[in-house]
Amino acid sequence: MPTAALAHTPISREPAGDERLDALVRRWAGMENWLSTVAPEVSAEQRHLDDGSAERAYWHHGYVSALQDVIRLLDARGRQPN
Repeated sequence: MPTAALAHTPISREPAGDERLDALVRRWAGMENWLSTVAPEVSAEQRHLDDGSAERAYWHHGYVSALQDVIRLLDARGRQPN
């Protein structure tokens, strides 16, 4: 599935029965709730799309951290991503 299509695929908050997937869904749901409470404007403003902005750098840093978390969760050997 193309990446653009993934962005529009709804995410269920219901348990999937897979411990790792359920952990990711709980983490995502918690962050969604926090963002909607603390900074609801960020979804509309999309400042992370502004080239050269601090918001863009922070977004990419957060994304890299999230990918590292997912790799650690899925990698049973506990290998650290480079």
